[in-house]
Amino acid sequence: MTLEDPTTIDLTLKPKDGKQMLLIIDSGVTTDPNERMQLLINKLKAYVAYVMSDEFKQNSPGINPRDITIRVVCKTEPTDQMKQIDKIMPHGDRENMITVEYELLG
Repeated sequence: MTLEDPTTIDLTLKPKDGKQMLLIIDSGVTTDPNERMQLLINKLKAYVAYVMSDEFKQNSPGINPRDITIRVVCKTEPTDQMKQIDKIMPHGDRENMITVEYELLG
């Protein structure tokens, strides 16, 4: 369960105050900036698909995509290009915009 595996959701934190946090773990395995960026994009697409799925709606009733934050937890500093992705949404669906934030493990 890391950035390199786009088929899994790394971690889902319990909803708190009507908000949900999903974590992506960037363990530092991939060091090439371009490859790392592509892995992040693939993982974010998988997270959006999950958030829009019936499975998510059943597991998290009442949680809307705009109430979700995807936090990318990084072992190494996220690149400037990565940090430019601060929101993501299903194609053209601005009402379901999801916040993306980054955390560097200290």
